[in-house]
Amino acid sequence: MNRVRKSGRAPAVFGFLCAALSALAGPSHAKPVWIELQDLGRGHYRMEGKITADVSREAAWGVLSDYDRLHHFVGTLRRSRVKESRPEYILLEQEGVARVYFFSHTVRVLLKIREERHKRILFEDVLHKDFSLYRGSWQLQKGPDGLQVIYRLECRRRFWAPNFIAKDALRKNAESLMADVRQEMIGRAHHAR
Repeated sequence: MNRVRKSGRAPAVFGFLCAALSALAGPSHAKPVWIELQDLGRGHYRMEGKITADVSREAAWGVLSDYDRLHHFVGTLRRSRVKESRPEYILLEQEGVARVYFFSHTVRVLLKIREERHKRILFEDVLHKDFSLYRGSWQLQKGPDGLQVIYRLECRRRFWAPNFIAKDALRKNAESLMADVRQEMIGRAHHAR
């Protein structure tokens, strides 16, 4: 069964690519986006982020799995396109740009995506152009203040950039990605009412 999504949905879900370039030194519960980044050395990072929104699981899933339109609401993505869709996986081609200070870098990934419908999206870059390692997940779980969306990413960059710049870009892009996803979820849920 061919599962190519033609509805024009876009997953803020996969601005991972852009988020693959961002990190926050520690948690900040005052913000709608919480991110923690670990610098594992030599361009290798592990990140976890969390957003909470008062939306249904179905509404959140609709945003996260809107693969062909992600670039319409995630500001750091230039392109997001389903290249192949099979029952076992989806291949998603993405291109984004990471900017911080005077530094700008275009990032390309080909994500192999596996879905656990309405629960989790697992992804891994199989292109290995800009990252030797790029894998993570989006997970939905019920929280005390609404639905929690947890984003995890582990990546190792192949391109050269001063570490302080790469970490700052990763942090800022992840914050932007998650804020954009949250805003889209809330907007779609509001329009559905």
